Amino acid sequence: MGDVRFRMLEPHEIGAAMAFPDTYIVTGSKRDKVRKYGNAVTPPVAEVIVSALVEAVTGEPLEVAW
Repeated sequence: MGDVRFRMLEPHEIGAAMAFPDTYIVTGSKRDKVRKYGNAVTPPVAEVIVSALVEAVTGEPLEVAW
């Protein structure tokens, strides 16, 4: 096998892969942005968690957008 090379993903690529909208702004250095995405909960997962919490508290299901 030949010379294999790879590159690190850019912060905006990480955000896109995690389903963050293009308009989502992450501040800080490149390293800070990567760390923040690494600590983030993706928007679809957050929506499911909040929906489950609302249903547990109110007894009423909350429809998820996706």
